[in-house]
Amino acid sequence: MLAVLMSMTASVVYAEEHEYVDLGLPSGTLWATCNVGANAPEEYGDYFAWGEAKTKSTYDWGTYKYCNGTNSSITKYCTTSTYGCVDSKTQLDLQDDAAYVNWGKEWCMPSQAQWAELIFGDYTTTVWIKQNGVYGRKITSKANGYSIFLPAAGKFDGTQVYFAGSSGEYWASTILEDYPDNAYNPWFNKSIISADDGYRYLGLSIRPVRHILVGKCSMPTITYKNGKLTFASDTEGVQFVSEITDTDIKAYNEAEIDLSVTYTIRVHATHPEFYDSEEAVATLCWIEVEPKAEGIETDVKEMATVPVLIQSNNGTLRITGAEDGMPVSIYTISGQLLGTTVVRDNEATVSTNLHDGIAIVKMGNRAVKVLVK
Repeated sequence: MLAVLMSMTASVVYAEEHEYVDLGLPSGTLWATCNVGANAPEEYGDYFAWGEAKTKSTYDWGTYKYCNGTNSSITKYCTTSTYGCVDSKTQLDLQDDAAYVNWGKEWCMPSQAQWAELIFGDYTTTVWIKQNGVYGRKITSKANGYSIFLPAAGKFDGTQVYFAGSSGEYWASTILEDYPDNAYNPWFNKSIISADDGYRYLGLSIRPVRHILVGKCSMPTITYKNGKLTFASDTEGVQFVSEITDTDIKAYNEAEIDLSVTYTIRVHATHPEFYDSEEAVATLCWIEVEPKAEGIETDVKEMATVPVLIQSNNGTLRITGAEDGMPVSIYTISGQLLGTTVVRDNEATVSTNLHDGIAIVKMGNRAVKVLVK
């Protein structure tokens, strides 16, 4: 993703419309400049129960997402049966991470270790200050002098916020193994900084860190067989996000309409640890097949058809499903011939110099518009 420096000497960079600062920490952790729900460092932002990605009006065990009304009936992130259903999870899943859900996949909640490095390691200094009328802690790097401000937003318990302006409490993404109804949350006021923990139902602030993605999902392949579309990617564990449009489903004013069903298929792969793949585009259409038998005459003539899938990648068009021997020609929309071939083993490939735009694919007597990428 694009991250642009504000100036040659600036400490703040932007990612997906949110700012972050490199404090020169040994782990390389990059800290956001404001809380989730805030637009400036001094704004308190929103309050979230641990593992929830939405705000609410009441914060207690009765409204907490991952229990059945009490701290002894926890349904997720539980390490001992005394507290509920054991799954041995101690680290927050990304789908339950308010930073990831609300800010995008390049962000996540900091772990207990990341908080410890920030405020308890020998890498920063921290002072209680009043910044633009708001009390909080300024954390300054010893390595490069850059800093972030953590406002004292208090905590949401029950139906109201307590200690706003006098203390700050922030969630880490880690629970306590011995007491899984609690999660780690560093706490501070004017005099104290504590590596604390709190009941998971509480509404606390979240200061995101950059979620480092390890690569890009492989672009999906598209196949059509036995009436089913199948998507595949070389990246394991991906999900596919697809859109299929039928070019025949639209308004017409003509008195006579020649319907020729053609589907445009768009799909990309997504994974929590990877950037989204490039979008794969294909066109699915049905081509008339000449009758194999001769001398047959009936009052009702049915023309057999076969499904043909047309895909493009870097100017190369791949046609699968057409009958062997069928001639294939590729044209620009202005009529310029880009290439020709003949189908062999139900497949044809044509390389063109067209890398973006619309191509006309002529197969036998059928011409189809195809989006080229």
